Amino acid sequence: ELEQGATPIEWEIVQLQGEPARAAQLLTQAPAGQTTLVLALGTLATRESLRRFPGTPVVAGMILTPSELDGASNATGVFLQFPVEIELEWLARLLPGQRRVGVLYHSAEAKSRVAQAEHFAAGVNLNVAAYQIDAPQEIPDALESLANRADVLWSITDPMIYNPETAKSLLVFSFRHQIPLVG
Repeated sequence: ELEQGATPIEWEIVQLQGEPARAAQLLTQAPAGQTTLVLALGTLATRESLRRFPGTPVVAGMILTPSELDGASNATGVFLQFPVEIELEWLARLLPGQRRVGVLYHSAEAKSRVAQAEHFAAGVNLNVAAYQIDAPQEIPDALESLANRADVLWSITDPMIYNPETAKSLLVFSFRHQIPLVG
């Protein structure tokens, strides 16, 4: 449909496949002076596009948080992370018998999100049991400490804790203790 407009449009699709080195190599081939708009899907594509095309409008999608666009006056986007209030309201609706919400966190941004959740939780009849960890090796012990204090485990955006390498231990814990993992 874009080709039917009055102005001819040329575009190029670049698939990064999750590889930062590939991103730098492929985006270097794009002519920075001739590019008038970048549609970036995913965090890596967004970061590399902002770095490579600092004056070009960037529309980002499938990125976790608004912080990915901090300081980029040339960018806008659609984020995957919902406000804490919405997440907890839906958690309370979907799991009405689960009132004790366990959450692991590490980063300062996640700590802020946990504080928001603790503040909001009482309004939807929930109680948040938060556990801060400093390293991925602490995850098993942290989960065990939550086993008797949580009816549901809430995963938030915190890449050190919730990532492909830790997914198995989180899911096994959830299954063995019959504690739903949501996020």
